[in-house]
Amino acid sequence: MQNQKIAYSKCNLESPIMSISLKPNSTRLAAGSIDGRICMTDMSFDYNGNVKFTDYILFRAHRHEVKNQPQQSYLYQVNCIGFHKKYPNYLYSCGANSITYFWDCINKNKSAEFNYAGTSTTAADHSPCGQLFAYALGYDWSQGVWDLPNVKQRPFVCVHVVKNGEIRI
Repeated sequence: MQNQKIAYSKCNLESPIMSISLKPNSTRLAAGSIDGRICMTDMSFDYNGNVKFTDYILFRAHRHEVKNQPQQSYLYQVNCIGFHKKYPNYLYSCGANSITYFWDCINKNKSAEFNYAGTSTTAADHSPCGQLFAYALGYDWSQGVWDLPNVKQRPFVCVHVVKNGEIRI
């Protein structure tokens, strides 16, 4: 990589990026931030081989809104993000709010949601066939050292068998 050109781009996310993923067989990438937002962008290459980032899609992914009080919405960090291996138009995001969302990238909406009862999802991935979804649950330091004494569960890894139609593909 020493002799390769490196493309730098100013991302539309304004806070630190926690996770990034490339869409299989594509020039699209997605990034998740510490403030619960996701940015998807397409890459193109000019005749010199330089990378250009275009077509930004930016949205709030992991948030909790208090009814009738929009100023009191909470954003949770995106710990992990990735494209579904079998259905690459679907993106998953795992957050500090203990929820994993599956997103329909074409229609730009949620297609499924898995809630893990207050335990943050810290990492995740799909098997190549897309039938297995492995994820890690545990304390993700999103609440800092101050919340550490309240952590009651040790970290653990789970594997979920994705049933047909569960992600509404």
